[in-house]
Amino acid sequence: MKPLLCWQTEQVYKVMDKDALHVQQHLFLATHHPIKMYKQTASPKVHDKGASYDETTFLNNFTSGKDQVFVPILGESGTGKSHLIRWLHAKIDKRGRKVLLIPRLTNLKEIILMILEDLEDPLFEEYRQRVRHSVGNITSEQAKEILHNNITLAIGKNGNHVVERLSDAELFLMENLPHLFRDPAFIHEWFKEDGIIHQLAEHIVGGNGGRLNERREFTIQDLPINLTYINRASEDAQYVYSELVADYQLQQEAVEWINRNLDQAISTMLSLSSTDLVKIMNQIRIELAAKNIELILLIEDFTVLQGIDYQLLDALIYTSAKNNDTKTLEDEEEKDKLCNMRVALGCTTGYFQRFEDTVLTRISFRVTLDVGEDLVPPEEIERFSAKYLNALRTPEQEIRQWALDKENTKPLRSACEDCSFVESCHEAFGQTDGIGLYPFNKKALQIMYKRGTSEENFNPRLLIGKVLRYILENYAEPICEGQFPSPALFDHFGGKSINRLSVIAQKEIERLDPVHYDRRLALIELWTEEYDVVDFHPFIHEAFNLPPLHDRRVFLQEAATSQQANGELVIDYTSKDQFSIREHSPENKQNLKNEIESTSRSLDDELPQSLMERIQILDQWANGGSLSQSHSQFMRDILFEAVNDYINWDFEQINQKWFQDNGLWSKRSINFESQSTQQKQALGQIRLNLPCRENERKDTALTLQGLIYHQYYKHWEFNKGSEFLRYSARYLEQWCSMLIKQMRQIPLNNEAFDPLPLALDVLAITAAMGGGVKNNSPEGITEVLFNPIALPSGVRTSEWIKLFELLLLHREEIKSIALARLSIIKGETRNRVRMVDASIVYNHVMNLNLSNLTLPPDDKVGAFDKLIKCSDMLRMQVCQVMESEHQDKLKWTEKMKETFGDTLDGKATAMQVNEALKTAVSSATLRGDQHEIQAATATLEARSISNIVRIISDNEKKHGLELAVSLGKLATKHITDITNSLTIIEKFLEQSTKKVENDLVHLQGNEAVLELETIRNDIQNDLDLVELAFKSF
Repeated sequence: MKPLLCWQTEQVYKVMDKDALHVQQHLFLATHHPIKMYKQTASPKVHDKGASYDETTFLNNFTSGKDQVFVPILGESGTGKSHLIRWLHAKIDKRGRKVLLIPRLTNLKEIILMILEDLEDPLFEEYRQRVRHSVGNITSEQAKEILHNNITLAIGKNGNHVVERLSDAELFLMENLPHLFRDPAFIHEWFKEDGIIHQLAEHIVGGNGGRLNERREFTIQDLPINLTYINRASEDAQYVYSELVADYQLQQEAVEWINRNLDQAISTMLSLSSTDLVKIMNQIRIELAAKNIELILLIEDFTVLQGIDYQLLDALIYTSAKNNDTKTLEDEEEKDKLCNMRVALGCTTGYFQRFEDTVLTRISFRVTLDVGEDLVPPEEIERFSAKYLNALRTPEQEIRQWALDKENTKPLRSACEDCSFVESCHEAFGQTDGIGLYPFNKKALQIMYKRGTSEENFNPRLLIGKVLRYILENYAEPICEGQFPSPALFDHFGGKSINRLSVIAQKEIERLDPVHYDRRLALIELWTEEYDVVDFHPFIHEAFNLPPLHDRRVFLQEAATSQQANGELVIDYTSKDQFSIREHSPENKQNLKNEIESTSRSLDDELPQSLMERIQILDQWANGGSLSQSHSQFMRDILFEAVNDYINWDFEQINQKWFQDNGLWSKRSINFESQSTQQKQALGQIRLNLPCRENERKDTALTLQGLIYHQYYKHWEFNKGSEFLRYSARYLEQWCSMLIKQMRQIPLNNEAFDPLPLALDVLAITAAMGGGVKNNSPEGITEVLFNPIALPSGVRTSEWIKLFELLLLHREEIKSIALARLSIIKGETRNRVRMVDASIVYNHVMNLNLSNLTLPPDDKVGAFDKLIKCSDMLRMQVCQVMESEHQDKLKWTEKMKETFGDTLDGKATAMQVNEALKTAVSSATLRGDQHEIQAATATLEARSISNIVRIISDNEKKHGLELAVSLGKLATKHITDITNSLTIIEKFLEQSTKKVENDLVHLQGNEAVLELETIRNDIQNDLDLVELAFKSF
């Protein structure tokens, strides 16, 4: 069957105009549906919602009897006030009555002329001319200027005030506020587009194109008290401006003062004084009474009368009071007789409550539509909609004839009677009073209304505009083309954020029917309240060009409620292209119901309520909703545990504990799109932002739901567990791979940072400088890279000491960084290293170049601050430090060569020093500690000076890390011992020689001179021998 269009699209805008007064009367009557209402007494205060009321009784009460009737119809916007006024106008017998229907979308000038229409007395013509002349053909800009001037006059000293009764604040405003209106510096603010004066001018002479719920009045926001160019204003204007700016209370009083005089300013534009409207109304009633005609005034919205509304109320109160006087009409002069007047006016409850008690006590009764419940009961929504659908299907001429037949009390005939598909269509889509609901069904009307509006109570205007008209006007072509319901329709009704179907159900639709996924999803979501994937009545599948799935339960709620007296219809698909219908007996209905409930029971039924809510929140999030802070944290907790359990940390050779202890991997690392509170992630922090890709939001939600189920059940054997397992396994693998990659390449602002090469640089150089490397090779360095290192003794340059002490200070922290990426950890404490991947270290050390070390990142990351600091120091200084240390040791070798000669024989020198020591002792010329000198000579005998010199000399051929290893291995303790020993011996020789020389001076000329000279010569001979050994001394 080709999809059919059974309504006239060109009639949609005529039948479904949201403003009842714009719809032609025959169409209005064809679509009219009774509105729920209540009748309240005429007391000033409302104590309850009143008695249940109906429109027929209201019509009789309003039009019967000779007394005057004044009835407010109260209700908020969209509740049907205009509709009820229009219905009264259509149903009131016009014979012997002048019925004036005052529409909302007009202006005051037209309203006055409408009241005066067809009245021939010269007095009425005079008023007509005054109104026409007063506002004539003036432009909107001219109207703004006139109204502005009128307001200025009305609030000033020449306004209609009783000065003696004014408060001090009112006197101040009367004297000074006009300056703010007259001053040229403020004119632009008063005349701005869409400002209050512009709106009021349009209300008086313009199109009045908007709906009003309250009077247009000035507010504090309308006062021009935020000017930046106040210095351009006059002194008087600046004075009142400064007073207003500094006093909020005065601002409120200023607004009240302007609004109190606003009606006078408006009525002046119409050339109507405060008593003119009373005179007009009385004169109209006198003329109508003479003709025995009753006046009925039907006002769609009382707010359109702003400016004359209170004058009109005065007129109504005046006439009502006169007719209630003890004088009877028979006592009055015949020329003063007033006709009966009946008034019904639409008004919001808030606006009505502003009426004075004198008005409230004069009303006959009031009708309220604002009753805090649906105006049309849910079960009546389909009947309400069906009348509009029927009007669209019925030729307009037939509707006209039906409406003109006053004797016909039957509703408009159903156009479905002439349709060849009537039985199948009504069975599939549902019907009411013989009128089919196609292309809707009852559920679709209710669901689309709830999704398309934010109203708690049923609002007829919204159902017409946001559901019926929207679809029938915009989707006629897609229906004919077999592309209905479209994804755009689903999106319009909140499909992106308020899906009912769970994500797992949506994925099932996508799997079963990827071609029609979007349309099938829209159909199930908007035409049913099902939580499972279902098929529909075959006629629905045909009408919407959507093939059935064949292996799904069939949604037939509409068929079951559409007047199937003897049972429910159940569909059997017998083949891909054929189906049959059988009737289910009433006694088996309960069994069928139980079967349906059993098969449609969702996973969530067995979960605790709190977890059910978590699942539903994730469904909403999957479709564009947000996650609250508590839900986000709940999912972080579950996902953090799942990821940590899923990753094989030993296999990946990553120390999880290090990353957690240093704040790089934590629950805060996990964030969700559209979470209510966005957490700021620290630089270098591992990040898991879900979904990872734009089109994976639903898959992500399924994975998270699966983790919730698994945490609760402790297994995957629950209903649809295999599907959840498939998503969980797939995305946990993907997410964990991303995390592992980040742990190896830390995410920074502009680049990823791998700390391992940097750490290996520092550790290798530290090991080399520490002297623990047994052989000068990558294997040797690798072997001792993580072994303890002590600060060795011995002479070093200050640059070497400073650098090495810094490296040792931070070595443990840097070692932990490297081990976090290289090791397999043993035990539950996760602290003991069991194995290190030496191949990574070896390959890195083999290629280590001190002149081209790994560059650290520009960004500073707290967990790597010490590593980066050491790396920076090495890059800047390590080559200079190595060269400085090497040159220092070369100088030492030169000194040794000068001291010991080419043989570098420390033992021979020690023997000669010992001989000199004996002579000095025997001659009492020894200066210094004999034991210290003997220890120094012993050191020279024990240390292989030649070997140390050779090693240092060999370093001339070494560079980079090889040089660092060799320098680190130097026996600096031996070098220090040798140097210190030579210093002691030098001191001994110097002091002993000096003693001998001093003694010779004192003994010169003495008989013992010859003896002393002999001794001196002996000593000198010994010293000459020592000098041969110490050529530099």
